Amino acid sequence: MIHSANVYFVADDALPAFIKNTRTEGSLCGQLSRQLRPALVATDLLQNATRQNLLLTIDYFISPQDYQRCLRSPSYETLLRFRQNMSVVAIQLGAFSFPPHPEVTEPAATERAVL
Repeated sequence: MIHSANVYFVADDALPAFIKNTRTEGSLCGQLSRQLRPALVATDLLQNATRQNLLLTIDYFISPQDYQRCLRSPSYETLLRFRQNMSVVAIQLGAFSFPPHPEVTEPAATERAVL
């Protein structure tokens, strides 16, 4: 199992829409996620206890190969871009697993900020 983590800082006025779009099955995020099944198993959305607009998403992939395939998928690229566009700052932390999978290659962690 591969876990891909991203951190988002979302403006107060965009926070309800970000949460709804990430958690709702019929939203754009939900539709894109369905297109990536069965490779993309699920997405968790976690909210910081003291900074409500600091969010962490974790996308769960079945295997390193499925993760690599999704990285090149237009649907996953659109999903990530949609989340980034709804946030002020987006940081892609990358793929995690235990034990680590050496075959998982990806660009270094990236950050995008809107000033």
